[in-house]
Amino acid sequence: MAAELVATGSPGVCSPAFRDDGQLFVASTPEGSIFRVDIGERALVEVDSTGGQPSGIAFDAAGALHAADLAVGAIMQREAVPDAESGGAAAGGAGAHSGAWISSVVDYEGEPMRGPTSLATSPDGTLFFTDSGPLGEATLDSPVGSVFAVVGSGGGRFLKPILLKSLAHPCGVAVGAGGKVVYVAEMLRNRILRLVQRPAGVFHASVFHQLSGRMGPSAVAVDERRGGTLYVAHFDAAESGATRSEVLILGADGVVQGSIDIDGPELSGLALSPDGKHLAVTEASTGSVYLVRL
Repeated sequence: MAAELVATGSPGVCSPAFRDDGQLFVASTPEGSIFRVDIGERALVEVDSTGGQPSGIAFDAAGALHAADLAVGAIMQREAVPDAESGGAAAGGAGAHSGAWISSVVDYEGEPMRGPTSLATSPDGTLFFTDSGPLGEATLDSPVGSVFAVVGSGGGRFLKPILLKSLAHPCGVAVGAGGKVVYVAEMLRNRILRLVQRPAGVFHASVFHQLSGRMGPSAVAVDERRGGTLYVAHFDAAESGATRSEVLILGADGVVQGSIDIDGPELSGLALSPDGKHLAVTEASTGSVYLVRL
């Protein structure tokens, strides 16, 4: 499988997310922006801003956009992301629509979030997210990162800790098996965790795959169309001297089946297209967005 460069230009680009219509969006943590990827023009078109530092974005089944924002220290939400042609930030100025965002999660039992880093939605509407703060806050000697779930519906939604203050920089999360399994990328322990619900609402965590080399996994995506295949973004710091990286392909049994080479070491996000034909990959150090035909 080969990765095709489809857009570049925003340092710190991360967290690709497909809307149901197939339109691809990405975030930029340092710029605070949400971009639409114009594949035809090979360009990033700014359409929105959270007013903070979004490190993860995801659409839910209703089309609402959710963002994990490090600077705001919250999970944020808006009902729909604008297109630039209909008056988004690119037409009205960067951040023109930031007021449309609301903070849906800001604390747990009165204690502020450290800084949410990634999020994923389940078919039943549950929102899973990682909370680790910026790199260096939840470390090997101070593993205080967490995984939370926002469960329930309507006014009955509540925040539930899944793994509380026990992880070394969790920064990627994905949902599989129709919502019964959750995968977490724990970067600084260089591993993928699997959480299985048994019974419903009770999660059992184990190490699904232990990686080696590089700094660790930064993102994970589950391919249900291909029997639960996992794609894992293996990140390294540009300061290490690395110039390339790879997306590992894991079988549903956790065994490596292959890899996809990517230019640039700092992989920052993965997403599968709605039709399952493409994998989107972001690389932060070069501000690049790639598509891989599966």
